[in-house]
Amino acid sequence: MSTHAWMLIPVAALSVCVVTGCSSDGSSPGPGGPAGGAGAGGSPSGGTGGSGGDIGGVGGSGGTVQTGGSAGDGGSAASGGSGGASLTKYGYVSLVQSVLTIQGTEYASHSISAGFVDNSENVSGWTCTQDEHGECVTYDCSGATSDGGTPSYAQASAGTIRIKAGANTVNMTPQPDNTYTPVTGQTRLWDGGETLEVKADGADVPSFSGVLTGVEPALVQTPSFPTSGAPMTIARNQNLVLSWTGGSYGKVFVILARSESSGGTTHSVSATCTFDASAGSGTVPSTVLMAIPAGQSGSVSVNGGDKATLTAGDWSITLQEYVPASTPGGTAAAALATFE
Repeated sequence: MSTHAWMLIPVAALSVCVVTGCSSDGSSPGPGGPAGGAGAGGSPSGGTGGSGGDIGGVGGSGGTVQTGGSAGDGGSAASGGSGGASLTKYGYVSLVQSVLTIQGTEYASHSISAGFVDNSENVSGWTCTQDEHGECVTYDCSGATSDGGTPSYAQASAGTIRIKAGANTVNMTPQPDNTYTPVTGQTRLWDGGETLEVKADGADVPSFSGVLTGVEPALVQTPSFPTSGAPMTIARNQNLVLSWTGGSYGKVFVILARSESSGGTTHSVSATCTFDASAGSGTVPSTVLMAIPAGQSGSVSVNGGDKATLTAGDWSITLQEYVPASTPGGTAAAALATFE
């Protein structure tokens, strides 16, 4: 187990938040540490559910599929869901693609976001511990309850970021404040198996490049996710066994999180379990689930994807791809959760 002090850093998240963890417009994640998951895509009226807080704090769960995106969880201030919080300069490029088939019609959407911060000082005062449990990592974070304000921190520019996915190209240029406006659309960027190339020209952050493999959506067979927006009940004293088909490339990420506040302090716990997509199944052990506080208004989501960590000078850069898994009913495999 390791202990770190993390800075709380907001990033753009397009999903509508419905529990404590991000602002009402989904623009900044709430208090807490890492989780690294992505918001699931919505219905034809909902669009893409965003990338769920790639840096800093457990992001809130998104709305239901009918209202525009399902559950998404925040990332860590140091490595987007895999710990390593001793790093002080961190950046990410996140690619999210949602593909859902509803009554025989496919609805696709995508969201690309990026951010780079110099986390030289822990302005939030939050402290997190990280534990590894085989294929799972848990993060337990505590700190002063956020009042919804935005902590100060140093944004940095990596220059123009160029993304190529098959025949599709996307360029992102930094704004005057060094932030990057998310790029969204209602189309696929990849079909599965393609090489996704990410390159940055460099500025405050040195130039970098890396590749990911485009994954296809996995179809979750078990457990059964609710279809009406009702919370999913998860028994913490039992292993959570998942099975899926498809998603033959990359990884499957299972992300669970819950936060609770009392006496001006927020306690936030998240867990990310990573399985080979080709395995077709994975188990979240009860020891991991027991680390999550019992109660309502938690979240659970299943995503396919890929991830790469690069070094650019003294910066650590995470490239992450998420494709929300779907259910046999055509909805995203993500929900609010009650942990018992």
